[in-house]
Amino acid sequence: MSQTTADNAAQDVADAQVKSDQNLADAQKAATDTITDNIATIADNIQNITDDIATLQDLADKNPGDTTIADKLSDAQQQLTEAEAAKTAAESDLDQVADQTTLADVADVVNDAADQVAQAQENENQAQTDVDDAQQQSATNLATAKDDAKEAINQNLSDIDDDITQITADIDALEQIASDNPTNTTIADKLADAKEQLAAAETAKDAAQQALDAIDEQTTLADVATQEKAGETALADADTAQQTADQDLATAQDEAAKDLVADQVAGKATVNETIKSIQDAITTITDDIATLTDLAAKNPADTQIANDLADAKEQLATAETALTDAQEQLAAIDAAKVPADVDLAVATAQTAGETAATAQTTANQDVSDAQTKHDANLAATKETATDTIQTIVDGLADNIAQITDDITTLQDLADKNPGDTVIADKLADAQNQLTDATAAQNDAQNQLDAIADQPTMAAVDQLVTQAQADQTAGSDAQTAADNDVTAAQTQSDQNLAAAKQAATDQMTNQLTQIDENITQIESDIDALEQIAADNPDNAQIQADLADAQEQLLNAQDERATVEDAQTKLADQTTLADVADLQTAADNAVKQAADAQTAADNDVTDAKAQVAKDLARDQADAKTAINQNIAVIQNDIDVIQDDIATLQDLVDKNPGDDTIAAKLADAQQQLQTAESALATAQDQLAAVDAAKVPADVQTAVDAASTAQTAADNAKTTADQDVTDAQAQHETNLAAAKATADDTIADQIAQMQDDLAAIQADVASLTEIAAKNPDDTLIAALLDDAKAQETLAQNKLADAQKQADAVADAPTMAAVTDLTDAVTQDAAATADALTQADRDVSDGQMKSDANLDAAKTAADVALADNIAQIKQNISDIQDDIATLTDLQDNNPGNTVIANLLTDAQTQLAESQQSLADVTNLANQVEDQPTLADVQKIVDAAQTQTDYSDGDATQAQTDVDKAQAESNAKLNGC
Repeated sequence: MSQTTADNAAQDVADAQVKSDQNLADAQKAATDTITDNIATIADNIQNITDDIATLQDLADKNPGDTTIADKLSDAQQQLTEAEAAKTAAESDLDQVADQTTLADVADVVNDAADQVAQAQENENQAQTDVDDAQQQSATNLATAKDDAKEAINQNLSDIDDDITQITADIDALEQIASDNPTNTTIADKLADAKEQLAAAETAKDAAQQALDAIDEQTTLADVATQEKAGETALADADTAQQTADQDLATAQDEAAKDLVADQVAGKATVNETIKSIQDAITTITDDIATLTDLAAKNPADTQIANDLADAKEQLATAETALTDAQEQLAAIDAAKVPADVDLAVATAQTAGETAATAQTTANQDVSDAQTKHDANLAATKETATDTIQTIVDGLADNIAQITDDITTLQDLADKNPGDTVIADKLADAQNQLTDATAAQNDAQNQLDAIADQPTMAAVDQLVTQAQADQTAGSDAQTAADNDVTAAQTQSDQNLAAAKQAATDQMTNQLTQIDENITQIESDIDALEQIAADNPDNAQIQADLADAQEQLLNAQDERATVEDAQTKLADQTTLADVADLQTAADNAVKQAADAQTAADNDVTDAKAQVAKDLARDQADAKTAINQNIAVIQNDIDVIQDDIATLQDLVDKNPGDDTIAAKLADAQQQLQTAESALATAQDQLAAVDAAKVPADVQTAVDAASTAQTAADNAKTTADQDVTDAQAQHETNLAAAKATADDTIADQIAQMQDDLAAIQADVASLTEIAAKNPDDTLIAALLDDAKAQETLAQNKLADAQKQADAVADAPTMAAVTDLTDAVTQDAAATADALTQADRDVSDGQMKSDANLDAAKTAADVALADNIAQIKQNISDIQDDIATLTDLQDNNPGNTVIANLLTDAQTQLAESQQSLADVTNLANQVEDQPTLADVQKIVDAAQTQTDYSDGDATQAQTDVDKAQAESNAKLNGC
C-alpha cells in the first residue's frame, strides 16, 4: 500500500470515527429528547391516575363499607405505584443515555423507556377502568338505596295510614261518647284533642310523602338516608298521635263510665221504691184471691164468683208481670251503656208501678161483688136440699120392701139345695143388705133434719151428698139382694148341669177308651191276618185270629152300652139318676178292656209261632250273602290296585285330563263296588230285621245284585288302567320333545348372558386401569369375574341336563331336568344383573374418584394460586424496596440491575399465575385421574418456579441493601 493510500485510509477511518461519534451524539440527543418526552407523558399518566384516585376516594367516601369500590381505589393506588415506578425507570433510562457507546445501546435504552411509557399508559387505563367500575357500583348502590328507601317510606306511609285509620276510629267512638254524655266537658276536650292528633298524623303523612317524592332527586347515599330518616320521623310522629288519640278515647270512656255509674245508682234507688210498692200491691191482691178462693169453694157452680176469682188472678198476674218488668229494669240499669238507657229503665219501672196499683183496685172490687152473690146462693141451696133429701128417704123405704121379698126367694132355694154353701152365703148376704138399707134410711132422715142449721152452701151440700150416699147405699143393697137371688138360682141350675156335664165328659172319655180298645183289637186282627197270610200252614195262628175277631164283637157291644147311657143323660132331673147311668158306663169300659187284653194275647201267641219258622230262613240267607260279600271285597281289592296304578300314572302325567278321567272313573268304580259291599253287608242286618220269610228272600236277592255291580266295576277299572298306560307313553314322548326345545332356547340365552358378562368384565378392567389404587373397583372387577365363572359353570350344567333328557324315565324327571336348566338360566341372568350392577357401581365409583380428584385439584390449584399471588405481592414489595434503594442511590448500576432482575422475577411469577389459572380452568375437562394429576403436577411446578422467583427477588433486595449500605459507608 502507498503512503497516500495509507493516509487516505487513515483519513477514512478518522472521518468514519467522527461520523460515528456524530451519529452517536445525534442518537443520544434524539434519545434524550424522546425519553424526556416519555417522562413527561408518564408524568401526565401519573397526574391522571392521581385524579382517578381522588375520584375513587370521593366515591369510597360516598359509599362507606363498599368493598368493590374500596378494591378499585386500592387497585388505582397500585396503578399509581406502578406508573411512578415506570417514571423512575424512564428517568433512569434518561440518565443512562450519555453512557451508551453504541447506537444499539442507545436504542435499547430508548426501547426500555418506551416500555415504561406503555406500562404507565396501561396503569392509567386500568385506573380509569377502576373509576368506571366504581362509578357503576356507586350508581348501583345509589339505585338500590333509593329502592330500599322508597320501600321503607312506602311502608311508613302504610303504617301512618293505619295510624290515621285508628285515630279516625277513636274520633268516631269519642263523638258517640260525647253525644251520650253532652254535659261532660272533659269528654268534649278529648274529642277536640283527638281531632288535633288526626291533623298531626295527616301532616306526618304529608312529610313522609314529600320524603318519598324527593328520593329520585338525591345524588348520594347520605342524601337518600336523610329522606329515609324523614319518613321514619314522620311515622314516629303519626304513631305518637295515634297513641295520644287512643289515650283520649280511654280517658273519655273512663269519664263516661263514671257518669253512668252515678246515674245507675240513682236510677236503681227509684226502681227499688217502685218494686216495693208493686210487692205491697201483690200482697193485697193475694189476700183478695184467698178470700175469693174461699167464696168460690163455697159456691163451686157460681160463674160470677168464679169470674171474680179469675179476674183477681189476672190482676195478680198483671201485678207480678209489672213486678218482673220493674225488677228487670235493675238489670237493664246495670247493663246500661249510656245515661239515656238508665232514664228509659226508670220510666219503664214507674209505668209498671202504676199498672200494679190499678190491678190492686180491681181485685178489691172483685171481692166485694163475690161476697154479695155468695149470701144469695146459700138461701136457695137450703130450700133445694130439703126437697132432694125427702125424696131420698121415700126411695129408701121402697128398697127395704124389695130386699125383704128377695130374702123369701133365697130361703126357698137354700131349702132345695141343702149343703150348697154358695146359696147359703147368698141368703146371708141378702139379710145383711136389709140391715144396710134400714141404716141408710135412718141416716138420710137425720140429714134432712139438720139442713136448717147449716152456715154454708158446702155444709148443705155435704148433707145432700151424705143423703145421696145413703140413697146409693139403699139402692146398692137392693141391687146386691137382687143379684144374690139371681146368683143362687144360677148356682142351683149349675149344680144339675155340672152333674150331667161331668157324666157326659166321663162317658165321652170312656167311649174314647173303648175306641182305643177296639182300634187295638183291630190292629191285633190286622197283625194276625198278616201273620196267617205269611204262615198259611200254621193252625194255631188261625185259631188265634178267630178269637181276636170274637173279642172285637164284644168290645163293640160294650161301646153301644156307653152310648145309650150318654144319650139318656139329658132327660135326668136328679143327681142320683145321673149317677146310675155313670155306673152302667163304668162296667162297659171294664168289659171292653178285657176284650183287648185277650186279643193282645192272641197276637203274642201267633208271633211266637212265626219266630220259629223265620229263624231257619235267616240262617240260610246269611250264608249266601256272606259269599256275595267275599266276592265283592275281592273286586274292591283289584279296583284299589288299579287306582294305585292310575294314581302313579296321573302323578307322572300332571295336567293330562284323559289319564285323570281314567283315575276318576276307576275311583267311581271303587265307590260303586264299595256301595255294593255296603249294600250286601246291609242285607245281613236286613235278614236279622226280617219279620217274614219274604223279607229274607228280598235281602238275598239284593246281595246277589250288589255282587253283579261290583264285578262290572272291576272290569271297567281294569280297562281304565290299560287306556291310561297307553296315554302315558304318548305324553312322555311329547314332554321330551318340548323339553329339548325349551332347554335349547335357555342355553342360547345363557350364552348371550355370558357374552354380556364378559363384556362387563372388559369394561370393569378398563375402569380399574383408570383407578389403579381403588380397592372397591378392584373388588367389583373380581366379583364380575366371579359372575363370569358362575355363568360358565351354569352353562356347562345346563348342557349336561340337556344331554340327560333322552334317558329320562318319567315326565317328572323331564320336568326336573327342564327346571334345573331354568334355574341355571335364572342364575346366569342374576349373574348378568350383578355384573351389570358391578359395572354401574364401578363407573359410579370411578366418576366419584374423578370428581374427588378434581375437587382436590381445585383446592390444590387454589392454594397454588394463593401462594403465587402471595409471591407476587412479596416480589412487588421487594420491587418497591429496590425502587427506594435505587432512588436513594441514583446511578448505582448494581442496584438498578438487581431491580431489573426483581422485575423479571415478578414477570415470571405473573406468568406462572396466568399458567396456573389457565390450568385451573382445565381441571373440569380432564377425563382421567392421570390427566388431573398432570395438571396438579404442572401447577405445582409453576408454584415452585414462583417460589424461586420470590426467593430470588428477596435475594436481590438483600444484595441491593448490602450495596446501598456499602455505598453509604463509603466502601
